[in-house]
Amino acid sequence: MNRTKLKKAIIISGALIIMLSAFAVSAKVFVDWRGKFKVEYPDNWHHVPYERVNDFLLLQGIDPDYFEYDAVLAKDSANPFEAGAYLFITLEQVGELTRSQIDSTLRVIAAEYGVSRTSTAPLFSGGVNLTEKVPTYDREGKTVVTKSLINTSHGQKILLDFRKFYDQGLAVFLCYTYEKDYLDTYSDFFDIVKSFSTENLHEADMSDSVKIVDLSERDAVPAEPPDTLVVKVADSEAEDSGFDKKELASIIIPIGALMLIIAIVVMRRKKKR
Repeated sequence: MNRTKLKKAIIISGALIIMLSAFAVSAKVFVDWRGKFKVEYPDNWHHVPYERVNDFLLLQGIDPDYFEYDAVLAKDSANPFEAGAYLFITLEQVGELTRSQIDSTLRVIAAEYGVSRTSTAPLFSGGVNLTEKVPTYDREGKTVVTKSLINTSHGQKILLDFRKFYDQGLAVFLCYTYEKDYLDTYSDFFDIVKSFSTENLHEADMSDSVKIVDLSERDAVPAEPPDTLVVKVADSEAEDSGFDKKELASIIIPIGALMLIIAIVVMRRKKKR
């Protein structure tokens, strides 16, 4: 085998190692079988146990039995979770809406925030300056977001209220962070909502990094796919089960390196022949 082919083989093997390494540190996945969608969230975020969320809601005077949230995702850096950036995921299961029904819904959302209009902008293709209490709609992404300020005893919080129109109705992402942390956090919120997908859910739920909504932990039953092994996450499991990403990388990278060495040895033997 000539030097050119050997060089190509080495490059391909090296690329394989890089790809496997990237896989090992990829984002986490959250699958919501009730809403039949998934989102990705950063590695430095986690799925908050329902017991902690329910305690937080009760302290706010909110009955968890009436607020049907599916999950809360939060940044790891805060303890308790509400002291930092977090988001609620919930649903409005009204079925797929037509264009005119979406327009009517946008007017209703605007009225919720005390305004009579919405603006339009591509939310996920670059920076967007959101006007407070004015819903901004991305027609291509079928997503509307409204920014508002909330006064708390510990300072002002910013709420980004995302609503994603899809075939089940509206997936709702209520994103909260303190105003002082907004510039460091808002891109995480946008990236999570941007990752929304209804495809390949069965493949996603077999991943080591997946968290799947288990509504039984708040006295409800999730709509699960038939004949599918679904990984459950108990209240006590705030961290990933199985191999963590560092352990996965320590296994995958040496395998890729071994493949590279074997390829070189085989090519050298063929060259001697």
